[in-house]
Amino acid sequence: MAGSEWFGPSSLKEGILKEIAEFGPVFRDEIGEDLFDRLSGVPGIHRQPNSIGCGFPKDDPRVDQVMHIFASVGWHPPTNLLKTRGPHEFAVQIRREYDKSDVLNSQCLLLDAPTWKGGEFTPGGLLELLIDDRHKKRNIAGVGRAGIVVSDHLRQTLERTGLCHLVFRETLLTDDFDPAKRFSYTWTELEESPWWQFTSDLILPKLSPACTLVDRYGNPFKEGEDKGCWLQEGLHCPAEMHYRRRDLEQVSEFDVALTAERFGMHPNNWYPYTVVSQRAYQLISEQDPKAQFVPVRIDEG
Repeated sequence: MAGSEWFGPSSLKEGILKEIAEFGPVFRDEIGEDLFDRLSGVPGIHRQPNSIGCGFPKDDPRVDQVMHIFASVGWHPPTNLLKTRGPHEFAVQIRREYDKSDVLNSQCLLLDAPTWKGGEFTPGGLLELLIDDRHKKRNIAGVGRAGIVVSDHLRQTLERTGLCHLVFRETLLTDDFDPAKRFSYTWTELEESPWWQFTSDLILPKLSPACTLVDRYGNPFKEGEDKGCWLQEGLHCPAEMHYRRRDLEQVSEFDVALTAERFGMHPNNWYPYTVVSQRAYQLISEQDPKAQFVPVRIDEG
């Protein structure tokens, strides 16, 4: 069985540079001495005293070799990445890697950014950031994909470009999220140049029915329940967002927009993701090359 047959058809097309099958960590006491030794013999396996792991291109023959070794003793990939692995399920995922040409060929992109130290939304909807001195060397950062923040310098630069549906919201600071110790500060009170939440006043249509949404337990997502929402695509990570072109044609032209779906594992901490245009990508990446972008698929029909 070829590697692509183990994991389904390859999705290598204009938005994906390559796919890497990542195994492990697999622990010696979990799989037993004999299986541990057999897997250790695969060229390129990273072996530690009590664990092994590896990452090979999806179509590399060694993927078949590892899969056959597991299958020969009744082990198989997990049925759901969000669920606790069951008996005889081993850790594996397919990681997508993009290069600049993949991003340049995408009409829309999911905006990501280097991680801010921590942050939470207040009951009033403002993003409160944990004081993090690393921001002084950045222009963009994020509290997950739901809380993208930018420096005042980047805000001023982007405001001059006239990006459609771009909105900036003020943020607050705190030095502790413990309710007993928590106190909010403004940037002015700390004599710091402010950072702003990068958001939008436009909500996109729902994702394509081709996308699979699940709750935090890995079960099908149901509107109105409080079990969280997550995008899942088999063993692929990250899962790709898909929109139908005819749905996007129903909204006005945009450079920045928010997903209709609110993502997160808990209902008090789930928020929409930020989608940007190719124009916004060019402007942001010019100002901060550490900003991260994931291609969004637009399907015909």
